[in-house]
Amino acid sequence: IGSESWHGQVPEDWVPIIARDAQKQRRQNPQGPFSDAYLSGMPSKRRKIVTSSKPQGSLPQVITESVRQAVTATGLSTVAPLESVAQAAGASLEIQTAYRSLLRTNVQANLRDNEDFTPERFPNAANYFNNTS
Repeated sequence: IGSESWHGQVPEDWVPIIARDAQKQRRQNPQGPFSDAYLSGMPSKRRKIVTSSKPQGSLPQVITESVRQAVTATGLSTVAPLESVAQAAGASLEIQTAYRSLLRTNVQANLRDNEDFTPERFPNAANYFNNTS
C-alpha cells in the first residue's frame, strides 16, 4: 500500500484505481465551448452571458475583430493604425486560409481524442474533417 493516508481506509485493490482517477482529474483538459443545442436549452440571461464572448459574423469579420482585440490588448494600437491593420487582416485570403486550416486541424484532433465521437454515428462530420483537401 502507498504512503497516502487514505490508502489504509480502502481495500488494497482499489488504491491503484483511485490513484489513477485522481491523477486524471488533476490533468483534465479545459472545458470546450458549449454546442448551440446545449446553449439553446439555457435560460436566456445565462445564454447571453455565455455567448457574448463567442465571435459573430463572417470569417473576415471574425478575423478583423480578433485582430482588433489582440492589438488593443497588447497596447500597440497607438503604434499602427488599428482599423487599417484589422481590416487588412480580415481581407487577407492567406489569413483566412490559415484560419480554416488551423480550425480543421484542431477539430480533427478533438474528434480523434474524443471518446464519445464515433464516425459511424456522425458520418458527415467524419467525412468533412477527415477529408484533407
